[in-house]
Amino acid sequence: MKEDVKLVKELQMGKEEAFNALYEKYSRLVFHIVFSMLESRDDANDVVQDTFMVITEKIDTFNPKNNFKSWIIRIAKNKAIDFLRQKNRIDKDVCLDTFAANTTYDKKMTDFELMLSEYRDIINKDEFNVITLYVFHRLQFSEIAKIYDKSVSAVNNIYYRGITKIKKSFEREIEYEQASEKLL
Repeated sequence: MKEDVKLVKELQMGKEEAFNALYEKYSRLVFHIVFSMLESRDDANDVVQDTFMVITEKIDTFNPKNNFKSWIIRIAKNKAIDFLRQKNRIDKDVCLDTFAANTTYDKKMTDFELMLSEYRDIINKDEFNVITLYVFHRLQFSEIAKIYDKSVSAVNNIYYRGITKIKKSFEREIEYEQASEKLL
């Protein structure tokens, strides 16, 4: 948080390094959120760029007493909604259904993302989104609740339901492997 305040102040003074640092820190989070709404990598990349353009243009209006991450998420969601309005395809239930199908390994993909994509058929889209935002992007349940317009307790339940499904599936896989080894 203190690092963000420092970077915001530097960006307000026009330092390009501050922009690069903020982009590096938040671009994946912004991409995940807008991709969950748009379901198109190309569209999501465009909205990420638009989001960071708005941040650069409006950085002087940001109050350092507020949470920068929340501010950037709000801008990203608004840009994604604007994009959907332009394409006349607003859908309240957009999510990451195509993520697992379109995901290929690249250098930036983490083991967590690969593992989670393997369990995509076990957990539903809400569970996938909440787990990804909580574990990978380290958002609090309250922040996730704001993103998806749900209560904190609902997000908490979604998270634990998804984790429980993954855990049970993982335990079954281990039991199967152990049984297979005994047969050999």
